[in-house]
Amino acid sequence: MLSSLTPDQHQKLEQFIKRILADKIINEIQKLMFDQHFYCRFLKSQDFEIEKAITQLKLYLQWRKEMNVDTILVSLTKKINYLSNLCFRTMILLNITISNDSALMASTMLIIKADPSLSLT
Repeated sequence: MLSSLTPDQHQKLEQFIKRILADKIINEIQKLMFDQHFYCRFLKSQDFEIEKAITQLKLYLQWRKEMNVDTILVSLTKKINYLSNLCFRTMILLNITISNDSALMASTMLIIKADPSLSLT
């Protein structure tokens, strides 16, 4: 996509990125996430009008914030760690060990009371 830009469009892309960084519209993590292709899509969608593209980018960033897009992985990781810890404690409680060579198959249903010190948040 970048190779198809005219020299004027390349210049507008550079101005757009400089403005975003100067106005601190994005945070440090977003600086790592977003590249020139990302910014170019905003400019192209607004016919390379920088002000309109900035407005559109701000709306997009607000949507990400409202939908907790940037915290989904953190939340999911906490839940996975909680469940993993719970399963590990259960295996210790039942004195079950699983080696890499063998698979454990069980048809027993266990009812386990979760440790209140563990939290999903």
